[in-house]
Amino acid sequence: MSSQHAKFLASKTVADVLATKKQDHALIDIHVTSTEQGFAFESGSTPDTEFLSMPVAILVGMTKSSSKLWTCQPNLPLTQLIELFTRHRVHRILVLEENPNKLSDIDDDDDDVEAMPRQEPKGRLMSQTDVIRFLLEHNHELGSILDTTAERIAGHALRFSDEYLDSNSADQLKQTPASIPINSQAWVALQKMSTTHASSVAVVDSNGALVAEMSAADLRGINPSRIQDLVKPVLVYLKASQEGELKRPLSCKTQFSLGQLLSGLVLSHAHRSWLVDEEDRPIGCITLSDILSILIE
Repeated sequence: MSSQHAKFLASKTVADVLATKKQDHALIDIHVTSTEQGFAFESGSTPDTEFLSMPVAILVGMTKSSSKLWTCQPNLPLTQLIELFTRHRVHRILVLEENPNKLSDIDDDDDDVEAMPRQEPKGRLMSQTDVIRFLLEHNHELGSILDTTAERIAGHALRFSDEYLDSNSADQLKQTPASIPINSQAWVALQKMSTTHASSVAVVDSNGALVAEMSAADLRGINPSRIQDLVKPVLVYLKASQEGELKRPLSCKTQFSLGQLLSGLVLSHAHRSWLVDEEDRPIGCITLSDILSILIE
């Protein structure tokens, strides 16, 4: 497809693949061949790979964020941008560029005026990470809100989750973050994310201590020839997907401040920080949405 005819239809994230249509299904229910079929394997066999060959168009609209391409003008106030990132649970927004060649009203009867070809809107994608980096660079202007504790921030954005998560489930996810045992297979983490609507899953040892994390981002690079990798133990899968080095998840204690969280997230290039107790056991999860939602109370 040439750039002249390319048009945005919708914004897609890897998380959309995990969206459920029916709550009684282990993973997404695709009308051609279900994810359950793809992961229905017996010991010694590999998952069915047919569903990974289906066109991405069937996923459009499975979550609110993928139902359309979210756009905004360059002069949109930062507070409204943050509301899009939190209340509407959008992760990326296309900031449209003003067209310097935009023509004023043209008289259709003027034969001397040659109509210019219609230009498609151009822009740049803005993510939650961009806003977090901006806030850190301007933390001297944020005032006392930087003293907000991590305990208060954890799960704060779940109050905007009523469209896909009932209040009881949201409270449970806030109090008990999604986790799986260290000996679980990688696909179990995906199943856990789907059933709990969590954006990530903590991998814990026999004592419940945080060892690793798995999120939708760890699906990058998965194709029909690699789908069998999800049958491997989760730590083996993560180590292979992280270029042979298992990365330690970012974590914090309850009294960490918002200022400390901003610094840690930016320096670690992380998308979340796990709230842990004195035994390093996860008791909460702080996402970028949680941090941004604190700013619009």
